[in-house]
Amino acid sequence: MNYNNDPRTTFADIQQVFDIVERLIALRLRTDAAGTLPQRMAVTKADIEIARRARQLIDSPSKWDRNPAQECPPTAKTFSLYCALATAITEINGAYDDGEAAIREARRLVAETPNARNYKARLLDFNNGPTTTWADVQKLLQLVEERLIQQLAVNPPAK
Repeated sequence: MNYNNDPRTTFADIQQVFDIVERLIALRLRTDAAGTLPQRMAVTKADIEIARRARQLIDSPSKWDRNPAQECPPTAKTFSLYCALATAITEINGAYDDGEAAIREARRLVAETPNARNYKARLLDFNNGPTTTWADVQKLLQLVEERLIQQLAVNPPAK
C-alpha cells in the first residue's frame, strides 16, 4: 500500500508490478494439476538421488536434529529436515540451490499438512513442531522421493 501511495511511484511503475505478477501467474499455471513441473524444470534422476540421500543422512532418530535455525555446518553429524536436504543437494550437485525439485516438493508436501497455515518457514517449522517425530520426517522424505519418481515418469527430461 505504501508503494502505491508513494508520490514517487508512477503509473508505469505500477504497470511494471502487474507485468511481473502476470509472468509469475503464467509460470504457475504451466504447472499442471498433478503437480508436475514445467518442462524447463523437469525432475531428473539426481533429484530422486537427493531425496534418497537426505533420508540416509537422518536414517536413525539419533541423526535427526531439531535445529532451531537453517544453519547447516559442513561437519554436522546430525541434521534437521532442511539441512538433510541442503546437504544432499550440495553433495550430489556440488552446490546448494533452493530451487531443486526435492526441496520444492518437500515444501509442497509440508504445505499440505494440517498445521501448515501456522508455519512461516515450512521445512524448519515442520521439523521443529512439538508433535513431529523422526518417523514423520522419514515419511515426508519417502513421499518426496515417490512424488519425484512419479513426476519423472510422467514428464521425463528432454534429451
